[in-house]
Amino acid sequence: LVQGEALAVIQEVDGPFEDREMRVVDISHLSGVPQDLVVTKVINSVWEMAEQGRLGVDKLIIFVDELNKYAPADGPDTYVRKMLLDLSERGRYLGLVLFSAQQFRSQVQRRVVGIGGSGIYGRMDGDELATAGYATISPSTKIKLATLPKGELMLRHPHFTQPIFV
Repeated sequence: LVQGEALAVIQEVDGPFEDREMRVVDISHLSGVPQDLVVTKVINSVWEMAEQGRLGVDKLIIFVDELNKYAPADGPDTYVRKMLLDLSERGRYLGLVLFSAQQFRSQVQRRVVGIGGSGIYGRMDGDELATAGYATISPSTKIKLATLPKGELMLRHPHFTQPIFV
């Protein structure tokens, strides 16, 4: 039954996209290998569509929630992890953009997060802010991040010399 559910979810991605269209692939009812299978198959299908010129749009954002699960900083070098690294490093030439969310950026494969130019950060604890991935953030900005009120975020983008709080 789980394999059948995984195949049904994969079929949701088949076919070209339209401008401003959003497709949600819900894998919350799957776990373990079936989840990995769906993530791999969906990204692979979109990649093939882009290579063949069948994407239907110039740019496509692929949003992956809990990226630290699929592209962990340590652990086995799985096919999913390799695919997400490839997407982050080479997807732009095909018009594919990886957008992700995770609780702990420090637990995501270094090259996957390192290639990202933009970041949105919410309140974080000091242990996370003490990791190497936040070395370029000033001490005063780290203090502000550790004490952000609920609903406030920090934006970082290469075009701005300082982070922006909203």
